[in-house]
Amino acid sequence: MAKNRYKILSSDMGDDGVDLTITTVIARNRGSRINYSDSGKMLNIQLKCTTVKQVSKLPDGFIYKLRVKNYEDLIYARDDNYTKLILIVFILPDEEMDWMEIKQDYIKLCKHAFWFYPNSDYTLKKSEFKDPKSTVPIKLLDINRLDLDFTPVFRYFHAN
Repeated sequence: MAKNRYKILSSDMGDDGVDLTITTVIARNRGSRINYSDSGKMLNIQLKCTTVKQVSKLPDGFIYKLRVKNYEDLIYARDDNYTKLILIVFILPDEEMDWMEIKQDYIKLCKHAFWFYPNSDYTLKKSEFKDPKSTVPIKLLDINRLDLDFTPVFRYFHAN
């Protein structure tokens, strides 16, 4: 169990578009003890990693070039309306030696991570008739900068 009662499941399926699944865990009071169980709220995650020189800076974030296959996976999942699929992009420093800092007491991953969910501006027409290895530009916005608390992301998808 991770911070804030989230459970992380990894995928070993290869190139199915889902690398991780995060589910919320709820506490249930069972008399003198507390049991934890899945809430049923799940979020599938596709992970990508790039460097600063591979993205274009915007005033409110970055432009990232996503492979057509991965872009289409996000659009199909959005339109399917079953389990949500988001993209998380790690933007690392250009120099590989600066990507991670490992000390005796901690490990620090450097730079930024953003989550992306395609709004209605993103359509399959943007990827139409392109080679599957070509790319589609997407915006990684500063307001979607990721931290250890997934609560805002879950609220976005599972508002009551």
